[in-house]
Amino acid sequence: MLALLSAEQFGLGQKAIALSSREPLLAHFRPLVGAVDLPTPEVSGGRRWWEGPLDVEGLAIDSIRTFLTLAGAVTGEARFGSDAALILGAFMSLDLLEIDEHSTTGFAPMSGFFETSDGWIRVHANYPHHARALERATNATDAAALRRAAKSRQARELEDRILAHDGVAAAVRTADEWRREESAREPWLTVDATHAAPCAPPTLGPLLSGLRVVDLTRVVAGPVASRALALLGADVIRVDPAEPAELMDHYVDAGFGKRSAVLDLGRDESRSRLRELLQSAHVLLTGYRPGSLDRFGLAPDSIAAEHPHLHHVRVQAWPQSSEWGARRGFDSIVQAATGISDLYRKADGTPGALPVQALDHATGYGAASAVLAAVIRHRESGVIGPMGLTLANTAAHLLASPAVDQTPDRPSPVTATMCTPAGTLRFAVPPILRNGVPVSYAHAPGPYGGSSLAWAPLTGNERS
Repeated sequence: MLALLSAEQFGLGQKAIALSSREPLLAHFRPLVGAVDLPTPEVSGGRRWWEGPLDVEGLAIDSIRTFLTLAGAVTGEARFGSDAALILGAFMSLDLLEIDEHSTTGFAPMSGFFETSDGWIRVHANYPHHARALERATNATDAAALRRAAKSRQARELEDRILAHDGVAAAVRTADEWRREESAREPWLTVDATHAAPCAPPTLGPLLSGLRVVDLTRVVAGPVASRALALLGADVIRVDPAEPAELMDHYVDAGFGKRSAVLDLGRDESRSRLRELLQSAHVLLTGYRPGSLDRFGLAPDSIAAEHPHLHHVRVQAWPQSSEWGARRGFDSIVQAATGISDLYRKADGTPGALPVQALDHATGYGAASAVLAAVIRHRESGVIGPMGLTLANTAAHLLASPAVDQTPDRPSPVTATMCTPAGTLRFAVPPILRNGVPVSYAHAPGPYGGSSLAWAPLTGNERS
């Protein structure tokens, strides 16, 4: 467990950050929480950290401050805060992670931007099954061959071909092209129809202790959401499929404070075990493409019918109601499709990227905020209903937010070390202060798939 460290030891900033006057993310949650008093957590430090045309810092600060505001309302804890150095570290946590002094693996050789006959395309091949799909679509087995194949095709044509082979790709579009092409217009947070809660809300304390969360997400956004909830004491069990396994760097980075189980949902016994776990859970986070969980009895309608007590929050790449809804997507792919990569072009004309995977992290903290807002709504009005967030809607929010007119002054990210069975980890310190002191993770990431499907015993302060 990370030892308690003081703000003075970290050298955290003392000047409160003021955000721009644009609609804050918290505004999306206010209709859900009614007249509940919302504290105002203080975030200190500098306001601009990176070069670039968009207010990435504002998105990062706002998403974490929104989470802290709702955490304060749920727990009655008015002493939460954060700092620019901690927020920056949280949004680049995978880049900062070291295992026995070895840095994490970056993008695979066949992931990235490739020039086509009429523009550029971004492809994603970090997962082996996506790499195989890309090979089938292009007959390329390495990056050099893929560059040659891409140059012989138009970007949209190659995008369609890769998608037809179950690969992951997006032609690089301008923001105007994306707005013209993508007809779906959704708010940052989508709120579905509600129903009367069949049971009382959970009694929590200290903080989120007693809140039981089943995490059916992977990669970055969903695991960031459940990691944030676990940091404040929620009991989180992450459940992954037997195949394909999660990338280990991603698992470790977002695995602090959580437990991990693996189930083959193609087997009746595994589906029964998951249903049993869901019956005693309070929250379900899902992060798979629409339709991909339906065959396991986990379609949204099936979840609502069989588990009406659950607060279900969905995290997806694309708006569910759009033509893109069923496509695979990652932060980098969404940046390419929505016009962000075009805005961040390099001097030589090559498309660029945000300085961090801000869409993933902001959406993740948004999903954690949705869970907290759902708990408040349950307490105050006795209703439950699914909610959803997408990387594409977060991109739309960011695209409407130009960078502030200040000289960038990047703080040094704050890291700590922890000895674990997997080795010595160096990791980003969590972005939450309580009484000015960083909150610690309860424990290191455990072995992948090494946990049982059983909740931690209640302490006596909570009830189910």
